Amino acid sequence: TYSIEARRNIMHLARRMVRMFSLSISPAGSWSALTDGSADDTVRITTRKSTEPGQPQGVIICGVSSTWLPLSHIQVFELLRCEKRRSQ
Repeated sequence: TYSIEARRNIMHLARRMVRMFSLSISPAGSWSALTDGSADDTVRITTRKSTEPGQPQGVIICGVSSTWLPLSHIQVFELLRCEKRRSQ
């Protein structure tokens, strides 16, 4: 079992992680599209400076892409959940 202090520290860490994730994907920043000429292969990136106390100073780069799979959401979930099938 964890002490109350340990639980409090874990909750504080979880809040910080959610906050940092939310800041990283916030629509307040501008996203730039990188393409190779095909609309199917668009990658979007955004950058921001790290100014959080206790965090290393620098630039954070976040990149996203998406793909369409001809499967139901349940099949995709099952595929990702099973380690042995992920390479398929």
